[in-house]
Parts: sequence; structure tokens; C-alpha cells
Amino acid sequence: MDGDKKFLNTPQAAHRLGLSSATLEHWRMARKGPPFIRMGFRKIFYRTADLDQWIESRVDANERPR
Repeated sequence: MDGDKKFLNTPQAAHRLGLSSATLEHWRMARKGPPFIRMGFRKIFYRTADLDQWIESRVDANERPR
């Protein structure tokens, strides 16, 4: 995915999730989507562990391998 980076900016996180940056921005404003970290006024980062956990929480129980 994104190597060993622990923190990803919005475009990197969007790429990892297969979404657009705009979608993540809209979700942040609506308090939806994966957790993010605000550093300063405009700096937004996503922890890779949070993204992975958020993805896993979206897996339908019927779709999980047995």
C-alpha cells in the first residue's frame, strides 16, 4: 500500500481507500468516515492503522472468509 508510512495526508488516504480526496473532505465535515488527526489549521492526517481498522469494520459479516 503506502509502505511503512504511519501517517497519510488526505490524497494518500483517499488513494489507499479507493476514494477521492473530496469524498474524505466531505465526510470530515459531516463527521463521517475514518478517524483523522488535525495538526494545525489545515494539516489533516490519517493513521494507517485507523484506516485499516475502519476498512475492516465495513466488511459485511456475510462476506468474510470462513
